[in-house]
Amino acid sequence: MASPGNRDAQRKWLRWIAKNQSALDRCRLPERVYATEYDWIAFLEHGFSWLDDGGTAFELDWLKDDELLALREFLEAEAASEPPSERDWYVQFFGWMDEEAARRRTKK
Repeated sequence: MASPGNRDAQRKWLRWIAKNQSALDRCRLPERVYATEYDWIAFLEHGFSWLDDGGTAFELDWLKDDELLALREFLEAEAASEPPSERDWYVQFFGWMDEEAARRRTKK
């Protein structure tokens, strides 16, 4: 049985998803990336998402340019709404996004 704290955290996360669903859809992120708060943080920390068997489920380079831009805009707004102590995940992810953008520029 889940503890009341875990249920509250899960409800809070489901509210976050509902609030941001249209932005997440514009980014074309698979649900696996944000299925749980842990999945979302892992995605922000590493720049990709795993399958349960350890295989990669999603990588930034799978996004089209407009989807990557939509993700950047969404994350910038999210980071701005967080207290400074909670922004590290976003700052790290922006680094992943910048690397991906630079890789794409060199391919053109």
